[in-house]
Amino acid sequence: MIFDVAKKLPICSPKKNLNRSVHGVTFTMRIEVETEDDGRFIAEVPAIPGAMVYGDTADEAIRKVESLVLRILADRIDSGENSDELAEVFTVSA
Repeated sequence: MIFDVAKKLPICSPKKNLNRSVHGVTFTMRIEVETEDDGRFIAEVPAIPGAMVYGDTADEAIRKVESLVLRILADRIDSGENSDELAEVFTVSA
């Protein structure tokens, strides 16, 4: 099941985009949350390979995947990697 994170309600479309603000910077990412057979929740950001985590609740899984995405993006910056996701977060004024 996919959840609309803002409302915590099931939604029909798995392509729900959510706006997030981190320290005043707003960017959009899609978080998919599903319930596993054992009751755990799994949250994933499909646009970021490897950004998938488990949580005991949907909220916990969402917090964890948001944190993981920020770590992945920070690692990309540190390694000098260019990516579309970083281009959406940062702009450099001329």
